[in-house]
Amino acid sequence: MAEVIWQDEPNQIIQFVNTNSLETNNFIKFVESDNEYVYFKLVYPETILPQSDTNHRSSTCNIVIGVRSVENYDYLWSWHLWLTKYSTQPVEVLPGTDAWALQTYNNVGHILRYGEAAGLPENLKMWSNRYKDKYVMDRNIGAGESSIRNVNQYLESIGMYYQWGRKDPFPQNGKIYNINGTELGELYDGTAISGGPFSLKMEQVPMTYAVQHPCTFFGYNEDSKPWMSSELNDNWNNPSWYEPGKGNGKSFYDPSPPGWQVPEPGIWDIFQKNQTWDQTKDANGNPTYFGEQDILHFPEEEGAFSIYVTAERSQGLITEGDILGFGFFRTFGSTDDCTADYAYWGLRHVNNGALSYGERQNSGVWTCRKEGDSSINCFFFQYLNRHYNGTHTIKQRGVALTQWGIQVRSIHQ
Repeated sequence: MAEVIWQDEPNQIIQFVNTNSLETNNFIKFVESDNEYVYFKLVYPETILPQSDTNHRSSTCNIVIGVRSVENYDYLWSWHLWLTKYSTQPVEVLPGTDAWALQTYNNVGHILRYGEAAGLPENLKMWSNRYKDKYVMDRNIGAGESSIRNVNQYLESIGMYYQWGRKDPFPQNGKIYNINGTELGELYDGTAISGGPFSLKMEQVPMTYAVQHPCTFFGYNEDSKPWMSSELNDNWNNPSWYEPGKGNGKSFYDPSPPGWQVPEPGIWDIFQKNQTWDQTKDANGNPTYFGEQDILHFPEEEGAFSIYVTAERSQGLITEGDILGFGFFRTFGSTDDCTADYAYWGLRHVNNGALSYGERQNSGVWTCRKEGDSSINCFFFQYLNRHYNGTHTIKQRGVALTQWGIQVRSIHQ
């Protein structure tokens, strides 16, 4: 049978249907051996969510559906539906260059090229070689926003969390619902992942177990090994697990939409920064203040580095003086010319899947590669320290254990 495992909106978003588009129950039972597809339709096809409802977080909704036996909850397969106005369909894009490039995408967001860092040898220039004429998303998978200029945009920019090599997402903190919009449970700030369909398992498992249990978070085990018990080298870039008809390395377990994939390390090489500032002056020593929105600029030869600070009083778990994130500009001082916004979303903890908004100073997005064949770590674009005074560090090739829950930002295939 097919069913909605969880969704992050308190409304019915999809309805399962048969091949004639006639409505069925809130699940589908497969009674014939020749069933090959799961059919569904949007309840609100024009707006994604009902405009009269004020409880939803954004115009984006995330739903995970699965197919399982009627007798047990071991899923044969599951799919993440990212319903968004940001089109994830591949389109014809403008030819890229080695320099910075930005292109409007579906009148909702952008697709981007970051360019190469100065002094890189030819074999490490990802934008000139591996990703020539390719663009990266301006947001994380599952996010409703790319900009982080205020708290509401920040909260909608978080998106989904993934353990490295897995296709199934874990949501941000908050309530989760069934297909009818009835609450299943809640993921609380700073506590081990649990509630509704979610659970925690502290041991290595084979990939088949991970597929059967898409909502189980595999915590750090006593033997200091990756979550997957078999060889874990290229789950997201494996030539044995190609997407049908493709020869570009995207595997069945890549969580990206069709036409996209988890990027290689190196696309963020231009962003290597190590900045220090204090709360009363900008990078040029001029007085600054925490108004409704403050932007501290750090001009650089390869794009301007800027930090977004909010002085809004406590709103949920965002407090006065919190840094929401940072951005890179092609033209210093032009807030309309930002080609990359990255927020301090935090990570789901390697030990128990907990996500604490009060400890968001370690954030990032995954790449598709391990640090080395014998390593238990994988590369991710990492940025540290969200506090408004101190050292801000960006590591274009940070490393993390596979158990960490980290976001994904995809690139064109």
